[in-house]
Amino acid sequence: REYVVKSVFLFNFTKFITWPNGSDNEFHICLFGTDHFGAHLDNIETKSTATRRMVVDKNPSSAAACKMAFISDGANPGLLPAFAKRPVLTVSD
Repeated sequence: REYVVKSVFLFNFTKFITWPNGSDNEFHICLFGTDHFGAHLDNIETKSTATRRMVVDKNPSSAAACKMAFISDGANPGLLPAFAKRPVLTVSD
């Protein structure tokens, strides 16, 4: 139940943040570390932000496409510098 609520929070965060303009038409939510969400984030992919389709990347090969990063246990401790000087919202437990 906890991660059902957290998945709703992740989606709702996108409603209250102004994102920089870009040429991409997708909004990537990336999960780093252990995936405790299971299928709870799957419904987010049927939604969109004001102008972008939501994409959940549960196994990102890099942080390059991420607009939001959920960092959980098991994530690489050196991950945060990958987001330096980039418009990425980082969220964690």
